[in-house]
Amino acid sequence: SRNAVSIMPGVTTINKLQDLLIILCRLNKMALGDSIVVVGYVMKWTREKDFLKRGAFPILPTSNGLTFISINLDLLLIPQLQVVDLVLHKATDEIFSIDKDQSLSISEGVRFSDGIQQLQRYMEDMHYFMIDPVENIIPLLDRAATQIILQNLVEINDPRHCRIRTPNYLKISSFNEPDLAEKLDQAQLLLPAIVKPQISCGVSDAHIMAVIFKKEDFVDLPVPLPAVLQIQAGTGDH
Repeated sequence: SRNAVSIMPGVTTINKLQDLLIILCRLNKMALGDSIVVVGYVMKWTREKDFLKRGAFPILPTSNGLTFISINLDLLLIPQLQVVDLVLHKATDEIFSIDKDQSLSISEGVRFSDGIQQLQRYMEDMHYFMIDPVENIIPLLDRAATQIILQNLVEINDPRHCRIRTPNYLKISSFNEPDLAEKLDQAQLLLPAIVKPQISCGVSDAHIMAVIFKKEDFVDLPVPLPAVLQIQAGTGDH
């Protein structure tokens, strides 16, 4: 069995070391009841390690009643989910592949690992609460879709608060388009500007970018396609 088994009152046998944190969380919940909230989190180990070095994700309850436990996607999920109240994830660490077929939207081409897909199913079936459900973050993997989201947010600008500004942008399918200069003018894009892959995360070349100072710089540009060209209107910000 992968689960701890109680063999007598007050004594618990732990068959696997991975079960230890689950048992500690369960005991904390039994002792403290609703005064603590157990947050299960999912992310790659290197990212988790950086957080742990800064003292994040403590197993012992914090002053505001939060305690954290890492969810291991390689183990049975149900015993782990049974001790958590909500799930925090970095699902983009678990992207298996992204289909770059330009006939598809990025959201249609994203495939997550089996572990994340199984976690999604359990979250839906068992009515657990997930911070930023996976389906809600998929548009943010698409820089062009993100621009549209930001443009729509401009409508809620309130002069009493910080202003939401969206950069002018242009989606590019080829750097050799004969009317590229005309499209730049229509999009009100002045050089210099920055060119980024449309896919923002989850693939090895998502962060290959280039700054374009003149139109001739588009020739043999190594940025993966499709790409997004953008500049903050009226400023030098990118």
